[in-house]
Amino acid sequence: MTTFEQILTNEYISMAKKMYSEPKIYDAKGDISKRWYVYFYYRNPEDGKMKKQKPIFKGANRFKTRAERMEVLNTYRRALLKLLKDGFSPYETNEQTQKRLDNLRSSNDTTEKVAEVVSTNTGYTIKKALAFALSQRESDWTKNQQVQ
Repeated sequence: MTTFEQILTNEYISMAKKMYSEPKIYDAKGDISKRWYVYFYYRNPEDGKMKKQKPIFKGANRFKTRAERMEVLNTYRRALLKLLKDGFSPYETNEQTQKRLDNLRSSNDTTEKVAEVVSTNTGYTIKKALAFALSQRESDWTKNQQVQ
C-alpha cells in the first residue's frame, strides 16, 4: 500500500469516531431572560459513548443584549474548539493532559511525518486520488444497495 493510500485510509477510520462534538451555543431561542451557554459532547473513555459536558456560562448572562451575548459566547466557543483540537480532555487533569500530549509529540512527531509525505512524490494526480477514494467507497455502496 502506498503512503497516500495509508494516509487516506487512516483519516477515513479516524473520522468514524471523533472524540468530541463541535461546541455549540444555546441561546434559549433568543430569550434574554434565560441562561445562554456553550455546550459540547465528549466521548467518555470508560464506555466510549458521547456524553454532554458541563455547560460553559462564564459571565455571558450578565450581558443584556443578544449581540453582546453572542459575541462573548462565540469567543468561548472558538476558544473551546481550539482547546479540543489541541487535545484537551474533560476527563483528565491539566497535568495528565500535558503529559499525554508531551508523550504523543515525542513519540509521534506529526510535523516531520507530514513534511516527509508532502516532499515524497507519490505520482498521484488529482484524478487518480479521487478514483482511489471512490474505489474505497464503492464496496460499501454495493452492500447498501443489496440490503434494500
